[in-house]
Amino acid sequence: CPLFVFAQPNTWLKKNDFGGGKRERAVAFSIGNYGYIGTGIDTAETVLKDLWQYDPMLDSWTQKADLPGEARRDAIGFALGDRGYIGTGINNNASFLGNKLADFYEYDPTTNSWMQKANFPGNGGFGIYFATAFTVDSKGYVCGGKNGPNTYSNQLWEYKPSIDQWTPRTNFPGGPRYQ
Repeated sequence: CPLFVFAQPNTWLKKNDFGGGKRERAVAFSIGNYGYIGTGIDTAETVLKDLWQYDPMLDSWTQKADLPGEARRDAIGFALGDRGYIGTGINNNASFLGNKLADFYEYDPTTNSWMQKANFPGNGGFGIYFATAFTVDSKGYVCGGKNGPNTYSNQLWEYKPSIDQWTPRTNFPGGPRYQ
């Protein structure tokens, strides 16, 4: 899958192709000077659990340790400090055949290892997919998502890694939504 980087003034520079092949519905985050892409679906409709690191100085991709949980698509990913986080999603390329996931993992790039953390408690602990994730200061947030084929969430949850705890916050006022 080709990688392009936007450069000033208003141009794109071609970089080395992504090492994990073409895919969709993956997660991405950055830690320090490195970018990471993992999970998703490839062109053969295979659901994945791999993780790849991009080094912009070397313009190279390196495969890292696979996510220890189930392969998934439509998961959430974010980074806090020197750790990456991936969780939730659905475990089948056809959502109506899949199981929603609530598991949540922390990636340590120094040891290239994963540690399971507290499950995502939103949607009654039954998992969610197509949610949105972001960070503010030292906390991660997960908002919205799909509970099922035609049901959506407006819940907002805060994750505090220092105590491995999820806390519900005020629901998103714009109504349920996903992606």
